[in-house]
Amino acid sequence: MERFTKRETQFDLRAFLTEEAPLDLFNSAALLTAQQGQHVEQMPLRTPLAFPLVQDPVPLLALLSSTASPRMQAYAVARLGALHVQAAAALHHSSEMVRYAAALGLRDSPLGVDALKAVQPLLNDESLYVRRAAAITAISLGDPQGITTLLATLDTATLDTTENYGDNLYAILASYTGVDGGLNKEAWRSWWQINEPHFRFPRLFPKNEDLHEVEKTEECRSP
Repeated sequence: MERFTKRETQFDLRAFLTEEAPLDLFNSAALLTAQQGQHVEQMPLRTPLAFPLVQDPVPLLALLSSTASPRMQAYAVARLGALHVQAAAALHHSSEMVRYAAALGLRDSPLGVDALKAVQPLLNDESLYVRRAAAITAISLGDPQGITTLLATLDTATLDTTENYGDNLYAILASYTGVDGGLNKEAWRSWWQINEPHFRFPRLFPKNEDLHEVEKTEECRSP
């Protein structure tokens, strides 16, 4: 039966991860290398598919100071966030796309208080999407002001406020607050109006305890 069993095989695709390789081969090699869980020490950041392979923040930071497009810079910032490296300049970038990636890239960051302080100014950003990203990150780092900001953005219906969206904003809010108001924004706002003065994030998020002293309080009522 062994001859009918598919064996796991890994190929060395680094020869295709160069500036000289045709772009379609470069993308295919990058995708397969990522699927195999491999990383590459040195390679050009030619397309978005290359970024998940990078473990060294140096080329990503260099890209931010180059003439690369905002789209590529946003991918670099997102990858820096995954590597737990804070790109402070990106939080003040002129591109909405880059600021959005920078704000969301700090979500659940182990940098803790430093990450929270960095993202808090974006709670007042001129862009609705940047404010939402900053709010999600602030919530993940234990700042109740993020809830206020996120709820204020819900008057604008977008794809991520709908039931069939995979990373629904309401579901994200419920996952951090420990309550579930469904897709009813008015119910959420009523809940927050009652609970905001004494709200504490649940102890099921111990990483937030270094940001805000968690006290034993009465359980917050769900919307």
